Amino acid sequence: MRRGAPVFPRPLRLRRRSGAIAVAISLGFLALIGCTEGAKAGDLTARARSYMDLRQKGSWDVIWSGLVDPEAREAIKRGAFMARRRSSFDILGFEIVSVDDEGRTGRVVARMETEVPVLKPGGGTMRIPRELEDTQEWVRREGRWYIRLQG
Repeated sequence: MRRGAPVFPRPLRLRRRSGAIAVAISLGFLALIGCTEGAKAGDLTARARSYMDLRQKGSWDVIWSGLVDPEAREAIKRGAFMARRRSSFDILGFEIVSVDDEGRTGRVVARMETEVPVLKPGGGTMRIPRELEDTQEWVRREGRWYIRLQG
């Protein structure tokens, strides 16, 4: 037996299966990034849908790097941006209600089913289901739509 070899090596079919799973996960991740930053970057509806999907998943790192207005990123510190998003509510579902593409600027209205955390009088928190409407301001820079978010 050579040094460092496993005592009970995994059968070949298990190694192949775990390799296939890793490839599938990688392709899924690339597909998500492709939707966020790919060919549909000029389509406001697709960008807004990607933003809401990533927001629902809590993927604020991806939103920061690919969807937040680059000019706003210069004025906002990344740490402050992330800290503010950590305390956000859970989004259970969403729909894009309207999209107004005005050329260089745009406005998107999204309706969200949420669970908002509320402090209990005796201490602790509870989550209250609530439907919210979110009006988003977007800007087009070099053919790509970016959301304008405040700090």
